[in-house]
Amino acid sequence: MTLSIEEARGLALTAQGFAAPRPRRPAARHLASLIRRLGLLQIDFVNVLVPSHYLVPFSRLGPYDRAALDRVVYSGHEFTEQWAHEASIIPVETW
Repeated sequence: MTLSIEEARGLALTAQGFAAPRPRRPAARHLASLIRRLGLLQIDFVNVLVPSHYLVPFSRLGPYDRAALDRVVYSGHEFTEQWAHEASIIPVETW
């Protein structure tokens, strides 16, 4: 199989969640689904604007409540912080 550069780029962007339509109001289920789709959400508190783990959902879902991400990750039992080559938030089933 051969792919053009444009096709390869499109596949990569789709796999990273950039091709899906943005929800009108991103909710906890969208955030959880995004983390699962990506496989992990890298934690990095070195920042200029906001920590990177808040930027990744914004780039895919648009404006969302950052406190909702904290609730999804830290108030439930679906996700955990672990070292997956880097400090990351990962689904518990992956851990």
